[in-house]
Order: sequence, then structure tokens, then C-alpha cells
Amino acid sequence: MNVGLKFKETLPFLLILTALLLQSCSSGGGGSDNAADLTTEPEGAGTAAGFIVGEISGNVSESATEATFSVSLQSQPTATVFVSVSSSDTSEAKVSPENLTFTTENWDVEQTVVVTGVNDTEVDSDQAFKIVLAAAISEDDNYNSLDPVDIDAINLDDDVAPVVDKSFIRALGSQLVVSESDQPIFLRGINFSYDRVSETFCGGGEWRITDHTDWGEPVTCWYQEKHFQSASNIGFNTVRLNLSYRIFENNADPGNWKQSGWDLIDQLVAWAKIHNLYLILDMHVGPGGAGIASCMGCGWRTWDESVYQDRFISLWTAIADRYSDEPQIAAFDLLNEPVPTQSTSQWQTLAQYLIEAIRSVDTNHLLIVEMSNWIFNKNDQSPLQNFDPDVLNSFQFLVNDENVAYDYHFYLPTQYTLQDELGIDGGIYPDASLTETAIDGLELSRGKNYLDHEIQTILDFWIIRNVPMNFGEWGTADSAIADESTGGIIYIGDMLNLMGQNNLNWQFYYMNRLYRIDCCFADNPTTVLSQDLINKLSNYLENGNVAP
Repeated sequence: MNVGLKFKETLPFLLILTALLLQSCSSGGGGSDNAADLTTEPEGAGTAAGFIVGEISGNVSESATEATFSVSLQSQPTATVFVSVSSSDTSEAKVSPENLTFTTENWDVEQTVVVTGVNDTEVDSDQAFKIVLAAAISEDDNYNSLDPVDIDAINLDDDVAPVVDKSFIRALGSQLVVSESDQPIFLRGINFSYDRVSETFCGGGEWRITDHTDWGEPVTCWYQEKHFQSASNIGFNTVRLNLSYRIFENNADPGNWKQSGWDLIDQLVAWAKIHNLYLILDMHVGPGGAGIASCMGCGWRTWDESVYQDRFISLWTAIADRYSDEPQIAAFDLLNEPVPTQSTSQWQTLAQYLIEAIRSVDTNHLLIVEMSNWIFNKNDQSPLQNFDPDVLNSFQFLVNDENVAYDYHFYLPTQYTLQDELGIDGGIYPDASLTETAIDGLELSRGKNYLDHEIQTILDFWIIRNVPMNFGEWGTADSAIADESTGGIIYIGDMLNLMGQNNLNWQFYYMNRLYRIDCCFADNPTTVLSQDLINKLSNYLENGNVAP
């Protein structure tokens, strides 16, 4: 082979190629200097600073499914680069890790971010969110403050709207409805008391409101079928049963449900069916003793000891499970007159736990959540926070459930309606000479305008939230009813009129204010206490809820 000839033939091409290479390396400086830079720059240098963010692998879901994506740098930094990662909505998704670190050694190694869906119990459809990659922090000026692209993602809802059995009363906006045609219904009735205990009730012995102990036995003998018939004859369509947890269990053996308790409720349901009455199962006293505002903070264990809260949850779960398919029961009233020991949030949290437990076995029943009455100091038996204008809104809250009515017990003005309990002379109603200070601080004469003002103050919070409202207890003192001159019957008439104008559900407190019932005899002798009161209630209900 003629090597020299070949070299001479290719020499012009090599000279041209060399010139082109030198020109391509030139960037304004001398050709020899740039050639030296080419040999000493590290791999990746010369590429603009930036991030390589991969596509997310898919959607996440409330079943805690995961998706991933990767992040790396597109050029080698001169210093470590830090990038934080977060979810724009932590109620929908969480991320791991929350910080990415890229060094001069691992800058081109893909780092994987795991996105996990977060569960909730709300039927809220699929929810969009972003995975936010924050602006980088680095001593490399090319990377410092450089903001990677965020990732769009979706958390798939796994909650299914419950199938509503329309034979049950349920909330629809601010109304209660029933039947396939969503017929509006108002629960207007009376309270029957099953919250007392006694050791020798029929022997003239002491009786008490149920507390946290096993003292005495529940007094369940007051009412017979004839009392349900009387309630129906007056025109009531509802009986609110004031129940004690002791009907279902003893403190010495919690969770071992008494058959006698189930037998009692079964019997009451049967009588209610015969006389076309709905029932509200009201937990008047819960495990730990909570539920009676007037017992001066005696129920603090319910709020401060988790064992009682666990028992409370178990009890409501058992009740809801047993009666989940019983439409004669209009509602479950979770707890009567809650009085927490620290803040209303204690009740809001416990109420939500009770609701979630009930809904795990029963999606049919309307639930009733009562407002806190006040907050009580268990140590010195004094109110920490009274129900007044400054704290009104802190006592009112919504729970996470759509089939709920909210409840307030209206005993205003208290000096008049509770005068027997307070041991005072409550005066007369109406009384233009007597000034009452309303919840919002306004001073008004005792009379119908005052009652109307107080009702509106209570309802304002709920009206704008479009939810049903119930006055689970209202009424006035026995002495005010017995003495015609004190105006008790006038008070009852004004309240009936105002509650009707405001489309309120209500239950008068209580049957034993209408009749004296002696359950120590087989036929429970029953004597009318106030025919005027019975007539006032009956005429109102008979005349289409228009006060006569």
C-alpha cells in the first residue's frame, strides 16, 4: 500500500476538520484557552441549570394508594441543592420524602417522591391537588431560587353516598322530611323520663338522676301504654325518651348489655307503633355521668377520662346496630345538655366519634346534636364559661354528617321557667315592669317580644347554615302552671306561637308536668295536673300549629 499517497490525499480534509473543531469551541476567547476548558470541565457542565421532573405514575385514592414521580438535576451544580416537597392539601395527600438533596456527586440520580392519598368519610367526589416543589436553596447561584414545576394530581374518592331509606325521617336542608315524596314533617311531642335511679322508689325512698356509679336501679316503671295513648290523644306525634346508660349496662360490667334494657326499648317501640308516635332515643345520661346540665358538673368523667368515651361509643354503636332498620325511631339524640370541662371542642370531637361509630352500622337514622350549655370547672363546681353574648358562637358548631338536626333547650327567662329548681319566686309572665337581659345584652321587658328576640338569637347561627333545628326541651315551672295568676299558661301559648312561626321541631318537658303518675301500683294511677295546659297544647296541635 502506498501510505504516503494516502496521507497526501487526506491531508486537506484533516486540516479543514481541525479548523472546524477549533471554531466550535471558541466563545469569544482565544482558541487555545477554550480548547483547554473543554478538557477540564466536568461532565454536565455547560448545560443550563434546571430540573428534570418526571410525570406522576397515576392518581392516588382515599384507600391510601400511592403514586410516584422522580426529580433530578439536568446539570452538575457547584454546591448542594435543596428542594422541599409538600402537598397543597394535606387532607387529600401526603408526600415522602419532604426534602430532596442533590450534591455534586448525585445530581443526575433520579430521586423518587411517593404520594399517598389521605382518607376521609365524606362523599366529596374526586379532589384535585398539587405536589408543590419549592424554589431551590443552594450556594450555586445558577440553582438558588430556581423553582421546579409542580405536579398536578387527583385523590379519588372512595366514599359512597348511603342508600337512603325514605321510610325514615331525615334532614333535607332546614326541614325534616319523610316518605318517597319528601313530605315535610315536624317532630312536636313530649318528654318521657327514664333517667332516674332509686333503691326503694316505691317505698318512698330517695331517687336520683343517674350518675357515674351503680347506686340504685333505673326507674323504668312510670309509663304504660295508656300514657302513650294519652300523648297521642293530645296531638303529639313524638315522644322523646330520656334514657340513662344504666338501662343498658352497669359500671361493674360495662359492655355487657342488659337484656332488660333491650326489652324496654322494644316495648316502647311497640307502643309507639300502636299509637302513631315517633320516638327520639335521647341519651339523657351517658357513661361517666354527663348529660344533665343541672347536676353541677357531675359528669366530668365523660369528658376527662377516655374509658368513659370508649364506653359511650360502644353503647351508641350497639343501640344503632340493633335498631338500624326501625323507622318508628325518628332520631338518636347523642347526649342531653353537654357540659364539657375545658372547651366546646371536647363535645365536638366526642360527637363526631359517636356519629362515625353510629354510621358504621346505621346510615338511616337522623341524629340530633345538642348545643353545649356551658363549660364547667370540675374542681370548684363553678361555671368556666356561661352561655352569654361573648361566647354564644363557641357553643354552636356543625358536625360532619348531613342527616343531622341541631338542638337547644329553651328555658328562658330562667328566673321564671326554672324558679322551682332555683327555689325562688320567679314573678309573673308577662311583666312589662320587669326587665330581662337577653343573650345578646339587649334589655327587654319580660313578654312575648323578649321570647321572640331570644329565639331569633339562638336560630341565627343555624338559619344561615340551612339545617333543621329542634327545641328538645322547653316549658316552665310547675308552680307557674299551677297558679293561674302567674301566667304559666300564657307563657306556654306564646312559646307555641313563636316556635310555630319559626318552623321549629319541639318536645315539651315533660309528661309528669301534665299528669301525676304513680308507678308503684299495677295500673299506674294517673291524675291530671293541669287541664288548662293539656287543652292549650291540644288546641294548638289540633288547629294546625296555630296558637289559639
